[in-house]
Amino acid sequence: MQTLGEVLSALDGLSPDLVILAPRARPLTAASRASLQDPDGSEPEGELTYLLEVSIAREVIEVWSAWRGGKAASVEDRVEAVQHYADEDAYLPLGAT
Repeated sequence: MQTLGEVLSALDGLSPDLVILAPRARPLTAASRASLQDPDGSEPEGELTYLLEVSIAREVIEVWSAWRGGKAASVEDRVEAVQHYADEDAYLPLGAT
């Protein structure tokens, strides 16, 4: 089992087809448990549930950075942006943090 921070830090090296699983409970943190799964349709086991596809998480981080003048997202920024997108189906707006 990995942490969400580890998964989001490694996004560039992951297959875009993988699905990120994380706890339903909010707020998520970099230390939240996480896992990666092939999108084979099987139900996640245990407390983890679908969060986002790796490809969408990459896009969320790219938009976060672009909206902030190319600033690199910290692990905490990544977690916040991805959680916001997963919960709200929208990119994290400027000034939300």
